[in-house]
Parts: sequence; structure tokens; C-alpha cells
Amino acid sequence: MAERKQARGGDREAAKPRPARREGEAVPVIVGFGLKPQNAADLGARMRDHFADTVRAPCNYKDQEKIAAYCAAAIEEYADAARQQPYSATFRDVRLVAPTLRQSLSWSDGDPDGEPPAARAAAWISENWPVYLYGFDVNLFVDVLYTECACRRYRLPAALWLDRSNRPCLDVSRCLVPSGYGKFLTLDMALMAFGTVGRVPPEGFVPGARPGEDVKLVYELLLRLDIIQPAA
Repeated sequence: MAERKQARGGDREAAKPRPARREGEAVPVIVGFGLKPQNAADLGARMRDHFADTVRAPCNYKDQEKIAAYCAAAIEEYADAARQQPYSATFRDVRLVAPTLRQSLSWSDGDPDGEPPAARAAAWISENWPVYLYGFDVNLFVDVLYTECACRRYRLPAALWLDRSNRPCLDVSRCLVPSGYGKFLTLDMALMAFGTVGRVPPEGFVPGARPGEDVKLVYELLLRLDIIQPAA
């Protein structure tokens, strides 16, 4: 599927007409995305300080050095997590592929027109609503998207503001790693059972590192799992 870089999130593809779509039919959309820290040092500092105030070592810790080491490790762990959570993180790249519409879109924070990826993704999703989103960590994608839309007043369908159990999306990693096995079975281990999928080697695979590879892999897995049908 040829990639097309869209100038604006809400622009329609003019090269060829869209395939017929039944009224109310949800468009399957495959999501790939990468995150980076927000350029909001003050907000990040306040969130970190708030977390630091809530950290408590286990009650059986009595040695002050041990308590201090525990709290320092917890704060460092928070700093790592903050790079992958709403408000403290933003989109570096977003890829959306809609096979039934024959559209492949790619946006990054370095694009020359200056519109952030969240604005473009929200505009495209709103224009093509209803959609059903598939991807790795797709709930994290929605969390970051709707918090950015709230802060910057981008339009976004109300259904994406719902709690995770009611959102129109599917985290493909949940299909591969059954609930309760995540402690011993990692995503790349599960992928190794499939072999090379979509020309993406499974060993050491990390979602978000290369969004373009994510969408290829998700599309091939959805076909294998018979969740979606090949594009006509």
C-alpha cells in the first residue's frame, strides 16, 4: 500500500474516489505511533514533585539509607514512565492506515506546516467517523490523543472519551498475550511463534520504536487472526 503524506488532517484524498461505504459502518484503522516528552518543563516538574510527595517506603524499612534509596528508585521509575503517559508525553509520529479506504497517512512533529500530529489525527478521525482502531498500545494512543485534544481544543468524537472498556478499539497485543500471562510471556516472545510477519523480525520488537513497522505488523496479524478481511 503506497504511503501518502497528507498536507492537512482533514483533507480528502483527491487521487482516486473512495470505495463505497455503508451508512454507519465503522472504518477499520490501524494505528502506529511514537511518543516523546512534552516541552513543558514546569508541568513535568510539578507532576514529578507531586509523585515524590506520595512515595512511601514499605513500613518494614527502618534504615534511612535504604528508605532514601527506595524513594529515589521510585522517582526514577516515574521519570521513565512519564515519557509514555498523557500530559507529560506527546506524539513524535503518528501513522494511520485505513485499508478499506485505501489510505495511508503519516505525520510527525517535524513536518513543515507546524500542525502537531494530534491535530491531524483528530481531524482525520473526526472526518471519517465512525472508525474502529487497531494497534499496539492503542489505548495509550487514545489517552494521549484525547488529553491533547482537551488541552488544545481539537475536535474529537465523544466515543473516544469513554473508559477503556467501551472504546471502539482493540489492542492487538492482548490478542497475542492472553490475560494473566504477561509476567512470563512478552509480546516479542509471542510474535516469535508467528515468525517474521509483514517483513518485521519479531525478536526484540518494541512497539512505538518504528510506527511504520507497527502498522505493517498489525495489519498482517489482523489478517492471520481473521479479524479483518484483505482490502478489495
